[in-house]
Amino acid sequence: MTTWFDYIKENPDKLNSHNDCFTIDIINLAISKNPNVTWDTVCENPDWPWNYKGLSANPNITWDIVQENPDLPWNYKYLSTNPNITWDIVQENLDKR
Repeated sequence: MTTWFDYIKENPDKLNSHNDCFTIDIINLAISKNPNVTWDTVCENPDWPWNYKGLSANPNITWDIVQENPDLPWNYKYLSTNPNITWDIVQENLDKR
């Protein structure tokens, strides 16, 4: 069974076939933020150009994932909008950008 993400990977030419105002960066932001994308999806597709603003806001990303992957370019502004990131976590990480 082909998933929506498999379809996107197999048909990159169709990503922007209907609306030229969307750039690949905007499309990757939307894909990365999509709640159907899990951390497993990211790990299983390391060559996909993930947008870390989108991943940072993705509700499937937890603070544990962020802490276990400090080398990744997490966006702390977008992390602060993630429902898994509490106000206490934000306050404890004000030095991060």
